[in-house]
Amino acid sequence: YDSEDIITFTKMLKFYEKEQYPIYWLCWYAGNYINALINNCKSKKIILDTTHLETRLYNLGFRNEKRHIIINGNCGVLLGNEMRSGLIEANGDCWEWIGSCMTGGTIRLNGDYAKLSPNIAGGNIYHKNKQIIKDGKPLDGIKIK
Repeated sequence: YDSEDIITFTKMLKFYEKEQYPIYWLCWYAGNYINALINNCKSKKIILDTTHLETRLYNLGFRNEKRHIIINGNCGVLLGNEMRSGLIEANGDCWEWIGSCMTGGTIRLNGDYAKLSPNIAGGNIYHKNKQIIKDGKPLDGIKIK
């Protein structure tokens, strides 16, 4: 499968928001399933559109390696969890634990965020084009919220 299949799956999630599924099902399980699709996708560039969802997907970009993931819309917790390389661009607001156990790659936060992870081991994070984490370390004046 390719990136178009992932886009189709993500669009279908709106149906499940209207059903009586527990909220954690959509947040965790759908987010993890999308990661499995991304990590096994033929395409190196994947665009996710979450603007149609009220629920924020968790754990997007889990173990990302060499992929360019663009997320248009808001994200839940653990964006870039265990990320090894590649690029994640979040064009929306993100919750907390961003970059947890990240060892490489780059995350670009183009919206607001609640909290960075205290467990960032490597990689770079930018907030609105300003670098805030370099090689896993916060730059001067940047506090892990």
